[in-house]
Amino acid sequence: MKFRGNVPELLRQYAALLPPEGEKHRSDFYEPLAQFCGVTAVTIGRWLRREKPELPLGLPLIKAEFFFEYAGGEVPHRSHAREFYPLGHKLAELLVFGCVTAKEATKDLGYKDDYAILNMAHGKSRCIANREKDLKALIELHEKEVAERKAAAKREIADAIIKLFRGKVAVAEPSAPALAINPQAAREAVEAKNGVPFDKEALKRTLAHQIFAMQHLLSQAVDRFSAKDRSDLRDLTALKDGRTNAIFEVSSDLNQLCGEDARNHLRLRAAGH
Repeated sequence: MKFRGNVPELLRQYAALLPPEGEKHRSDFYEPLAQFCGVTAVTIGRWLRREKPELPLGLPLIKAEFFFEYAGGEVPHRSHAREFYPLGHKLAELLVFGCVTAKEATKDLGYKDDYAILNMAHGKSRCIANREKDLKALIELHEKEVAERKAAAKREIADAIIKLFRGKVAVAEPSAPALAINPQAAREAVEAKNGVPFDKEALKRTLAHQIFAMQHLLSQAVDRFSAKDRSDLRDLTALKDGRTNAIFEVSSDLNQLCGEDARNHLRLRAAGH
């Protein structure tokens, strides 16, 4: 199935996938939603109960919309909010990911209380024209932070849904950070091998990005690949000389880096630091 609807319908669909009320392990399914929405498992239980559920309001309601979108769902109200006032949707992202609080945004934008801020984030109103410049500046200030937290949230929620429901819910596989090759860094790597000076700092940053991306993908392979899948992967990464494999080469280089760090740590301990 795929989650479809606004928050009341989405919560009913989520609840329908859970063990019956009163069963011991039902609350285990509350955790991902509770954690993302910033509420307790007890609160989630109230949202999901069959008789007279207590529906979320304010920021938890907005967070629930994001949660179900990231769980692969279609949330018409969030789509409407995004189209109605894109800056309001971006403000919602700031609040949802904790980059700013509603109180801080209220102060930064010169409003009297956070009611107007939450209305904007919920897609019910627009920013006053003479304050829109400040809203754009606030969004730009946290743009990188939002992108990082959004990517992490999408991966975590998709992973949680896949683990909990094991194929019962259609959800996109969690995306890893882009593996785009930086041509400049690649050229510098070749130059380094040939003894030509290069920008080490740029290469460090690019390599760190690639390692983070690879780590996520490898964890997916280890968790979900069968023995045949892993064998296929080794075949795909065989080097042209036929004598070795890129996986083994990377493993050797990483072991060297890790070993160096371990040796440094032991030296510090021996020196009494």
